[in-house]
Formats: sequence, structure tokens, C-alpha cells
Amino acid sequence: MLRMIYLFLLVIILFMGCAKEAELLIYNDTPLQAKVSIDGIIHEMAAEGDPVREIFYLNSYLLFGEGVSVPVEYIQTTPYRTQRQFNVKLKPGQDKTYHVRFDRGQMQFWNISPVSVYEISIREIDDDEWSDNFLDSVIYTDDNEVIPIPYGNYIMRIIDHNGFEWLQDEIEILAGETITYWFWGN
Repeated sequence: MLRMIYLFLLVIILFMGCAKEAELLIYNDTPLQAKVSIDGIIHEMAAEGDPVREIFYLNSYLLFGEGVSVPVEYIQTTPYRTQRQFNVKLKPGQDKTYHVRFDRGQMQFWNISPVSVYEISIREIDDDEWSDNFLDSVIYTDDNEVIPIPYGNYIMRIIDHNGFEWLQDEIEILAGETITYWFWGN
């Protein structure tokens, strides 16, 4: 009989478990203020300040543990960061850390050539495939446009109103920075 009671208590302990916490930390590694939504709660993040911290209490069983999928969204976009949504899978006693970082830079393109620019596309140095056109409208002589581009090293192709292609030397786009590019048409 005593053995049955011990067995019964062991089964209850196995299935009841105990509450353990899982911590989710998100750091803002940028020099700009950011907004992040964690499980529907919006947090303002100071530039390079303290992290946003959310603690989730989950049941931890000996045989299996409770898990939760927490939706996270980087709400505020800047010229250097795109909006991002993802889910974080948390388990009891397993903390997760994420960092908000810049994922692109900008190119301020000045057209000081005698031709109008209809298309600007890029390709990575070791790639043969060109990107889609970055322009929404034509850049006329003496006009400029700021173009957000993912960070990296690229070769740029410029196409004028006659369909002529201008291949430019390597350009380097740094995350969080704006470069100025002067197009002379030669």
C-alpha cells in the first residue's frame, strides 16, 4: 500500500511539474530610438540603452516541458533598418537574446551627367545576376535621390534614357551610413 502511495505521488509530480522562467532580452545596438512589440506589448528602446526584458513563466515537467511561441516585431523603421517580424520559441529555463541592428545603408545618387537615369541596379562582386531597379522615377540631370541598399560590396549598373548601360566600379554600402555617389556619365 505504501508503495502505491509513493507511485501515485511520483506520477503527480511528473505531471504537475514546477514553474520555471524563460527570459527574452532584446538589445538596441543602433544609435537611434527603436520600437519593438513583444507578444503584443510595445516597448520604446533608447538608443544603445538598456535591453527590453520580458519574462515568461512556463511549466517544467520531468518528461516534457511547456513551450511557447512569442511573436516579436521591430515596428519602427528607419532608412537603415527594415520592419521585421518573427517568432521566438521559448522553453522553461532557456533564455533568448536578440539585437536590433542596422541592415542597410543609403546611397545619395547625384546625376550631374547630361543624360537622364531610368534604372539603377546592383549585383554582388561574385554574382552575375542584377537586382531589380531601385528607382521609382527618372533622375534627370542635376537631380538626386536617396536609395536604401542592403549593406555589402556591389557593382552598380546605370541605364540612361537611350538604354545605354553604364557599369560602375565597386561601391561599398555600410550599414547605418549614407554614401554620396556622383554620376558623371563617363
